[in-house]
Amino acid sequence: MLNIRLATYEASKQTAAAFWSASASAQAAGVTIALRWPILMQAAFDPFAWPARREAMRAVTEKWEAAVEGSMAAWAASASLASALVLSPGDARKLTHGLAAVSSAAMRPARKRVRGNARRLSRG
Repeated sequence: MLNIRLATYEASKQTAAAFWSASASAQAAGVTIALRWPILMQAAFDPFAWPARREAMRAVTEKWEAAVEGSMAAWAASASLASALVLSPGDARKLTHGLAAVSSAAMRPARKRVRGNARRLSRG
């Protein structure tokens, strides 16, 4: 019984941490969109705006890179979770830690890029 209660408590802590991380990423994404939108519009309508076109290409490639990195990290974390659950089936703590690790690993590259873009674009 204690193991389930502890697992529930740890799961709620991990959920709260994921919520605050997602909130910070959402704020950084809003800043990035607001600052990148005029650059993307310039790239769309001005055929000679090479810096704007580079930024548009960078936006697309960053999303693909983050998606691939996130999926590979999630795959590795889920493989680790599967092996941990095979060795000790029915362990609620390992399950909650493993699921949190999978979701965190999947989102880490996107969060890193979103915060970096907001920082880079807000500097000018």
